[in-house]
Amino acid sequence: PNPPLPRLPPRNSMAPTASCPKAEPYAWPYDGAIQRDTTALIIIDMQVDFCGKGGYVDSMGYDISLTRKPIEPLSRLLAAARDAGVRVIHTREGHRPTLTDLPKNKRFRSKQIGAEIGAP
Repeated sequence: PNPPLPRLPPRNSMAPTASCPKAEPYAWPYDGAIQRDTTALIIIDMQVDFCGKGGYVDSMGYDISLTRKPIEPLSRLLAAARDAGVRVIHTREGHRPTLTDLPKNKRFRSKQIGAEIGAP
């Protein structure tokens, strides 16, 4: 089954902390407390290009079942974080409009599969 998530008191509660699961080699944070005003959940690169049917990775022919596997657990964690009033930050991959930050090999690979980054 799913492992339990750390629990913060409800958003309107006066209690600011929750206990942290046991960690090795030492407890983190050091005192085992998670405070909503100093904590953020950061979710990185959970976007169609990496995890979605028809996205870049899928178009390259890779099995996306592994990149899709964390979607359900992350959905539960995201809901718990939002319910507790924890700041949530999502990142995504992107490039400048000029594509000057796009590595040449990445553009080449995308062109080979018919999905060239930056093509009209």
